[in-house]
Amino acid sequence: MGFKDLFSKQEAPDKEPVLRDASTILAYLEELNRLRTCVQVWISKDDLMPATARVELVSDDAETFTLSLQRSLPGDVDSRLPFEMDFPLDGMRFRCAIRFRERGGYMKAVFKVPDCVYHAERRSKVRTRFGQRENASATILESLFQGHGASGKLLNLSLEGFCMRIEKAMSIQDNKRLPLSSSLFQARQELMVVRILNLPHAPLIECSGMVMHVEDSSEGVTLGVHLDPIGTLESQILWQVMSRRVPTLAKGFPQKVRRSELEMAAQARGQADEAIENEDEESSDETIAEESASPRATIEEDVSVETSAQGDRLLRMKKRARRIMVIQLDDLDRAILAGTLLADGFTHVFEARNFPEAFHHLKTNPMDLIMLEQNIGSVPAQQFLTQLRKLGHCEDVPVVLITDQTDVKTTIMAKAMQIAYIQQRPINYDGEMKAVTYGLLKLS
Repeated sequence: MGFKDLFSKQEAPDKEPVLRDASTILAYLEELNRLRTCVQVWISKDDLMPATARVELVSDDAETFTLSLQRSLPGDVDSRLPFEMDFPLDGMRFRCAIRFRERGGYMKAVFKVPDCVYHAERRSKVRTRFGQRENASATILESLFQGHGASGKLLNLSLEGFCMRIEKAMSIQDNKRLPLSSSLFQARQELMVVRILNLPHAPLIECSGMVMHVEDSSEGVTLGVHLDPIGTLESQILWQVMSRRVPTLAKGFPQKVRRSELEMAAQARGQADEAIENEDEESSDETIAEESASPRATIEEDVSVETSAQGDRLLRMKKRARRIMVIQLDDLDRAILAGTLLADGFTHVFEARNFPEAFHHLKTNPMDLIMLEQNIGSVPAQQFLTQLRKLGHCEDVPVVLITDQTDVKTTIMAKAMQIAYIQQRPINYDGEMKAVTYGLLKLS
């Protein structure tokens, strides 16, 4: 689309993204030179094939760069007409208009640094839809302790948000199912937990977000969610999913810094570090003098506070070292319990909703505690746990059984299966379950 636009004085009419930052454009050229990347140059509109070239030299003073070409330029080069140059960078393709300045030696030519850079293909913000046979789903929670939660099928997805069909809703505080309705959530309502599950060839994505719209449609109660700014890893996962399904999706312009700016920044950091070291030496001398003059009572108070702080740090370290697996079929129930454990400081919380997922986690990560629902689909907990123990890896791991109702049959089964504790719904984690979890993990 872009070759004839480059020879006109106006920009493309569709307002396509454009990069005009001179420093970034120079950094692109330096990167092409450093990587010895081949670029393509269209010398005239009549060319059927571009000329292949490499960036050899970038001049700051003259605002020019030199290309070494695989074929020589014609003798009647018109410097008034721009050439088109296409180049790859960070997995994307870009184009720009360059103007001929002079010949720079054998098979070399000097060009003016381009004023702007465009994407080489037409790109825009798009959404990818998921079919009826795909299992992509989403779970949203207002908070971990109160409000509403919902889960359901993912209808479409973009880099900024998604639309889902609500298939299950519940009151988090009461642990009760709610009838499906468009009044469950309000527009601009903040969501503490947003989970995107079962994306093709991608792990679970968890972040926060905001409800943008809720409506009754032909597909049921649909809800649109805007994702809050997410981390680099989550962005890369979403991009990979989108790029596999929508190859022309835009990725924007890569951020590049010139080598001269990096050298100046490194020099400035060195000077700042030297100044900080000098300040630290002076402050340490003052601190030693103050401590030598402090009374004994103050020292005893500091020792007491430090001992308490050390105990808290030790508890946090133990929590980070423990591995807990939550086995529940329902995405919403599993998200609430796993999120509560993460909020309490446990960083290694593994989730499974069927036997293959549970066995995979146990095979790769020895667990310290298993929280198992009474029925995983049609499979009772007794059969599920028997199979796991038969395959090894969890014979001595304590198990908490999560059940809707505690009766004599459940108690006898739990005793026969050597289940450490029976937790009845609704789960009050800050009450009894927290103390039980700490005791089974030997954190007290």
